[in-house]
Amino acid sequence: MSAVSEEAIMDEHGRVTNGDGFDLLTLRPVHRLLHWSRFPAAFQTFFLAGFLFLLILGWGHTIPEGVPAKLYAKSNLVNLLIWGL
Repeated sequence: MSAVSEEAIMDEHGRVTNGDGFDLLTLRPVHRLLHWSRFPAAFQTFFLAGFLFLLILGWGHTIPEGVPAKLYAKSNLVNLLIWGL
């Protein structure tokens, strides 16, 4: 028994497909981005910069007077993004 179903066909790029769905790698910009040798490092650097920006943005904020600590922790956007990710 073959691992590829009888309905599967070979597309113009030599990939096996069953005809359902859409292959994002057929889009030239997506294909170039994902096969770029620096893509993983660029992706990680971008998110590290965002994380550090949020860290600096939330540094030194204290709980406002009369607000329960748990409520502030749950409603502070920087807290939610840093600890929730």
